[in-house]
Amino acid sequence: MTTPVLSTTRFRFQFKRWQKAAFISVAIFLISIIDSYLQSAFWKFAFAIILLILAIGSFFWLEKREDWRRRIAKYSLPFALVVITAGYFLIFPPSLFSYGVAVFSAVGFYFFASRLKIPLPYNVREEVTYYWLDLVIFWVAFLSFFVSYYFLFYLLNIIEAYRFLSFSVILLIISFYLIFFSLWARNRHLQESIFYSLIFDLALAEFLFIWSFFKMSPIGGGLIFVLIFYFFLETLNTFFKYQFVRQKDIIRLVILILILGAIVMFIFKPFTVTTI
Repeated sequence: MTTPVLSTTRFRFQFKRWQKAAFISVAIFLISIIDSYLQSAFWKFAFAIILLILAIGSFFWLEKREDWRRRIAKYSLPFALVVITAGYFLIFPPSLFSYGVAVFSAVGFYFFASRLKIPLPYNVREEVTYYWLDLVIFWVAFLSFFVSYYFLFYLLNIIEAYRFLSFSVILLIISFYLIFFSLWARNRHLQESIFYSLIFDLALAEFLFIWSFFKMSPIGGGLIFVLIFYFFLETLNTFFKYQFVRQKDIIRLVILILILGAIVMFIFKPFTVTTI
């Protein structure tokens, strides 16, 4: 006579990707808000380091099987988002705007980490457009402009020429990276990505020359910078989809940019000296 043996099973709860992304995003929000309320420079810097460690740790938690080179390339954008967010909360005290920055950064990280289907498959790269990816890129562009401009023009006391030169170099490097990342995520060729990124930097250099005659408000200038990004990326998306830029798309984009630019000019007055 045989005795029945009761089988035992071990319960293991597996987090889904969106759950992991939500957990990390909430942690980014909370740490950022705590950092803004701290008074000690030591503790503010310590919490900024914790934020960066959290971002690096999330790379390994979210994606375990992928090649490490692709993982580094893929996660460079959310890492840049966390770095610039940490830089913001090192500089600025708590305010309603700070809460908005924490919310947008956390939501941007969630959008990126919960999907993460990049680079696109080669056969669908023209048909699929990741609007959430462009939103994250726009937010990183705005926050990079805002933080670097405020830090160099409002906090540092250096020669004006060196100040603007440093700001221009930072902005050109960030712009090149963001355009290149956007094209890499759409599985464009390396030479093609470098070419369009350089074209954007050349166009941006002309705007920087115009901006050199003004001391802008950081918010207004950052929004103008995002509008330039939006126009360029939408034009590229149209070109990749149809293999040429249709006249009606250009007219639509120009009208939209003019309307948004007028709203920014009226509300934020970007080309006047203001403080936040």
